[in-house]
Amino acid sequence: MIRLKTKKEIEGIRQAGVLLAEILAELEHRVQRGVELAALDAFAEKSIRDAGAEPAFLGYKPEGAAHPYPASICASLNDVVVHGIPSKKALQEGDVLKIDLGVRYRGFVADAAI
Repeated sequence: MIRLKTKKEIEGIRQAGVLLAEILAELEHRVQRGVELAALDAFAEKSIRDAGAEPAFLGYKPEGAAHPYPASICASLNDVVVHGIPSKKALQEGDVLKIDLGVRYRGFVADAAI
């Protein structure tokens, strides 16, 4: 069964999406040679919490997983396709970085990647 969202729910989803987009845009500006992936993750977590939200990925443990996800972002570098875990690895000229971010805000979840 498909449950249609109310206008209030749609507005909540929109607000979560706006917050997500703002943080992703700021992360994009911080991506430069020498920046550690862990620093990007720390920035994202602080930004999310400062906005009164929660990182949707941090601590997520799907059925069958040995451990919960340890970070607020997925930072997939070069040949890592998705769900890379941020590390102390510093970005180098020519690296290809994919960032996936999820936020839980006022009961709604937004998730996007750049």
